[in-house]
Amino acid sequence: MTDRVAASTAVFVIAGVALVGCGAAPGVTLRDGSETLPACPITKLAPSTISVVGVPGCDLEGSGVDISELASQFDIEVLGPPGGEPSLTIPAAGAVFSQGDGEGRELLMVNWGADGIGLALIDNGQLVNVWASSETALELQGEHLKLEGVG
Repeated sequence: MTDRVAASTAVFVIAGVALVGCGAAPGVTLRDGSETLPACPITKLAPSTISVVGVPGCDLEGSGVDISELASQFDIEVLGPPGGEPSLTIPAAGAVFSQGDGEGRELLMVNWGADGIGLALIDNGQLVNVWASSETALELQGEHLKLEGVG
């Protein structure tokens, strides 16, 4: 079965082909084997160190991305739990997680399974920065952002 990440700014997990209305949604195909990856040990990453991870060889689901270093670019008060470090939990392989601040800024994360993860900072539909754990994840993230209409 082929997994697809559909273009949407909601949190969802795709198994098979995503459907919107009566037709298949456009999406980016995950590499085979993404759904059967063993779990990685739970870890916390910073956006600036995501690229160091590379292709992890395991599923990063459940690990976190510490977004405190984005404080100057993003209203982290909206994202972080009261009194805690602002972080995002990496979703399941094939899932998209998006968190906005209500002012047009958004963090969009995709777990690309066998190819790692991608994280994008978007301001009013324009890409501000993108981080990925591998070159392939970066390419997939770029394809997904195009489907989202991000410039």
